[in-house]
Amino acid sequence: MIETKSKEQLQKELLSKVELDREDFYNWCEQIIDINCKNCRKNHQECKLYDLLDKYEVPDSSFEKETVAMLMMK
Repeated sequence: MIETKSKEQLQKELLSKVELDREDFYNWCEQIIDINCKNCRKNHQECKLYDLLDKYEVPDSSFEKETVAMLMMK
């Protein structure tokens, strides 16, 4: 028997994930970091943004970003 999904289920699935190219994602993250982290004195253990960036393995610096990009090309 084939299961058919309701319109609401399909919309929920479509809206639950976002797909971005890695470079676009890094650029977006850089903007967020520039706005939220400049002159920040919080400990990383108190920062929700740090946890999120860590979860998605966002490099801490431009050097790391370039290294990751080079490794992905190999």
